[in-house]
Amino acid sequence: MASIESKSMDTPDETRSPDKTTVSVVHLGQATVARLQAEPGWRWSECIKPLVGGESCQAAHLRYVVSGRIHIASTDGTEVDLGPGDAYRIDPGHDAWGVGDEPVVALEFESQAAQTSAKGCGGKAELLHTRYRGSQRSESRTDRDRGERPAEITSQIKTAR
Repeated sequence: MASIESKSMDTPDETRSPDKTTVSVVHLGQATVARLQAEPGWRWSECIKPLVGGESCQAAHLRYVVSGRIHIASTDGTEVDLGPGDAYRIDPGHDAWGVGDEPVVALEFESQAAQTSAKGCGGKAELLHTRYRGSQRSESRTDRDRGERPAEITSQIKTAR
């Protein structure tokens, strides 16, 4: 592997586009970086929840806000407004929404959420949020009624065990 690796977020390895959302993902060796672009009016509970189910986002995030403003409300009652230049870490169990008329642009680093946010979207309800905490694994998706797992997730589960 080269000692320096770079990729442009403008030509990502993957692009995902749920409602009012664009997630661009680049893989750099074993690291993953995602750029979230949320249009004005974006809200997790309205744009992503219909795809993943659950009452709140179950992904942990480590992010940096590039532009726009975002409000995050945790299920523990904690709330915060963040804007350009703010870095934040948040545990699973939250809702979030853009504030104002400017799109929100944030970078996601090194978390499983960067790799799986809006996985397989594009009209399909195969959105999967996955997180690892120690040896625990949790996931939520809309297809849980069918009891099926996409093949790549099955292989990830086998690898994690």
